[in-house]
Amino acid sequence: MWHCQWNSSDKICLCYDYGQEALNKSSFENYSSRVHESLFCWTPDCIGFNLIEAVLCHICRKERPGAVLVFLTGWEDISCLRDQLKAHPLLGDPNRVLLLTCHGSMATSEQKLIFEKPPSNVRKIVLATNMAEASITINDVVFVVDCGKAKETTYDALNNTPCLLPSWISQASARQRRGRAGRVQPGECYHLYPQCVYEAFAEYQLPELLRTPLNSLCLQIKSLQVESIGDFLSAALQPPKRLAVQNAVEFLKMIGALDENENLTHLGKFLSVLPVDPKLGKMLIMGAIFRCFDPILTIVAGLSVRDPFLLPQDKKDVSY
Repeated sequence: MWHCQWNSSDKICLCYDYGQEALNKSSFENYSSRVHESLFCWTPDCIGFNLIEAVLCHICRKERPGAVLVFLTGWEDISCLRDQLKAHPLLGDPNRVLLLTCHGSMATSEQKLIFEKPPSNVRKIVLATNMAEASITINDVVFVVDCGKAKETTYDALNNTPCLLPSWISQASARQRRGRAGRVQPGECYHLYPQCVYEAFAEYQLPELLRTPLNSLCLQIKSLQVESIGDFLSAALQPPKRLAVQNAVEFLKMIGALDENENLTHLGKFLSVLPVDPKLGKMLIMGAIFRCFDPILTIVAGLSVRDPFLLPQDKKDVSY
């Protein structure tokens, strides 16, 4: 029985250690030496590109026609795997396999290609991030290959820093990925992790309240004339850590949005109605006060969105 305070990584590491020990027991005697070798080589710390390559080769050689959707963590993994597959005699042959990518920084013209049907006798393979879980539907996908990981924003309350790191998905996400196979016909899904690892996944993804900084939220709460931010958030179904709330309150005090009694200042009242992060909102207000609003507005707009420049990934090296 898992301890309720353990996170998924703790469970999976224990599951991995237990699985290695369990392979030596008599209940696994009937497993072939190849299965034993594969389980011993599996590690939760990295994605096995060679395993993905082997699965794709099997699908291309043995399975019925249909597109393949491969879930990876981000562009770095997609790029590395794509380069590896292009060097393969079968998977890199454009007359037999059409390799495509799907991620957030793609140009619209590139995105359209993943929805088009390939020529006959050519199998389409799409290397994608978790944006393909629900945001888009590729109708001709029959096979899904799931690595079990995705990049997720987490908040370290101790160091007061948000970070985007690869982490294990939830069971709900695994089911969602499986559902991408066979949207209009029967399909198959290859989960590239042991059953015990799936059972150690969290049932659902952590709520955003628990994995992002609370600065903007705390400011909005105070605009509702709530007495205590901490007491208000403690009533949530899954309340955030007290330290995370304290960090947000101290930050709002530091920029002058709250006074020492956690009441909204005049600046805080203005910031609470601006649809941007509090520190960016203060930049706008200071820009207006010091009569340099136009350049500050441009800077804030640039900081509020992701990189607006798109470049075809296969031509990225040419730009250097």
